[in-house]
Amino acid sequence: MKILSNISEGLRVGWYAWRTNLRAAMEHRVAFALQVGGMVLNDSAFIAVWILFFAAVGEVNGWNGWDSVGLLGFGTLSYGLGFGFIGGSTWVCRYVADSSLDAFLLTPQNVLWRILISRSDITALGDVVFGGLLLSSYAWHIHASWSAGIFMMLAVLPATILTLAISISVSTFAFYFLDAEQIAFNIFKTFLSPSMYPSALFPSGAKMVFTFIIPSLLVAGLPVEMIKGKEYGMLGMFWGIAAVWAVFSVVLFYIALRRYESGNALGLRSGN
Repeated sequence: MKILSNISEGLRVGWYAWRTNLRAAMEHRVAFALQVGGMVLNDSAFIAVWILFFAAVGEVNGWNGWDSVGLLGFGTLSYGLGFGFIGGSTWVCRYVADSSLDAFLLTPQNVLWRILISRSDITALGDVVFGGLLLSSYAWHIHASWSAGIFMMLAVLPATILTLAISISVSTFAFYFLDAEQIAFNIFKTFLSPSMYPSALFPSGAKMVFTFIIPSLLVAGLPVEMIKGKEYGMLGMFWGIAAVWAVFSVVLFYIALRRYESGNALGLRSGN
C-alpha cells in the first residue's frame, strides 16, 4: 500500500508541476502558439521529404509514402509524450554545472522523478497533436483492424519509455565531464536520428545494432514493419527492451549521482 501511495503522490506532484510549466509557457500566448506551430511545421517538412522520396523512386523493400506517415507518427508522438510532460532529463547537465541540483537533493520526492518533472518542453505538445493525427491517418489509410489499432497505442508507450531512458542515460555524462551538455546532445541525436528513417533502408546488420544496442528502430521503424506484417506478438519484445533500458538508466543515474558534490569546482566556475 505504501508503494501505491508513493506512486500516487508522485503522479500528483508531477501533474501539478506540468500544469505550472504550462501556465508559465502560456503567459506569452503568441510566442507559445508560434513555438507549437513551428514544431508542427518542422514535422511536416519531414513528411514532405519522405513522401516526395517514395513518389520519385517507388516502393523500397515494401515501404511507401504512407508508411513514412506512420513512421513519423510513432516518432513524433513518443517524443512529444516524453518531453512534453517530463522533459527535465535534458536539463541535468545545466543543473550539475551550476550546482542547482542541490535543490532536488533536499526535496522529499524521488530525486530523479523530481528532476524529470522540473521541466516540460511545452512546444513538444505540438508533436503530440501532430503525431496523433499522423497515426490516425495511417490507421485509416491501411484500414487498420482493432488489433492493429491496439498495437499502435501499446507500441507508443515503450517507445516513449525508450526515448526518456536514453535521454536520462546520456545526461549522466554531466557527472563525469566538464561542459557535458553538448556531448549528451550529440549522443542523444545519434539515437534519435535513425528513428526518423524507414527501417527498410537499413541492412540487416545495422538493423540488429539499432534494435538491440542502440534501440532507435524500436521507436518508429519496426512498429510500422510489424503492423505491415501483422506481427503483433512481438509487442512483448518492445516492452521487454524498454523495461531493461528504463532500469538501466535509473541505476546509471544514481551511480553517477554519487559523484556530485555541492558547490563543486564546476559549479563555482559557471558562476564567475
